[in-house]
Amino acid sequence: MLLGVSETLRRYLAGAIPTLSVEVGAITDLTDEAPAEALMLVLYEVEDVSELRAAPARLAPVAQEPVGLRLQYLVTARGQGAGDLQESLSLVLDAFHEHPVFTGADLDPTIADRVDRLTIQLRSASLEDLRNLWSAFGAGMRLSLYYEVNAQPPP
Repeated sequence: MLLGVSETLRRYLAGAIPTLSVEVGAITDLTDEAPAEALMLVLYEVEDVSELRAAPARLAPVAQEPVGLRLQYLVTARGQGAGDLQESLSLVLDAFHEHPVFTGADLDPTIADRVDRLTIQLRSASLEDLRNLWSAFGAGMRLSLYYEVNAQPPP
């Protein structure tokens, strides 16, 4: 399911910003100084926000139950100078500001039956929180955007 959410966002950004390559990256990619210019969409936190169920746990579910998730992403670019990086991130800001909700055909087919809608919202953090985050990644801090994505299950 996580990759389906990431692919939904990646595909949207690739269509909204056709001049840049958009990749789903991993935290380990943040230390990579590859020369290829690309926007990187990195999932770094997952939180289950489903309502607590009173039913007992099942050992072997027949079907996957929908789940509500709160996902934390960062978007940065590699292989770009400071000016180009700021321009690329400005394009991301504009793209997600214009389209903050994903439903139906916007969703990757792998999650269409488990997610009713995705909402994306820009988040900010204190400098200390960012320093701690990047230290945990084992990478030098770089200019990035931080988004919270809520995956809401079907009603």
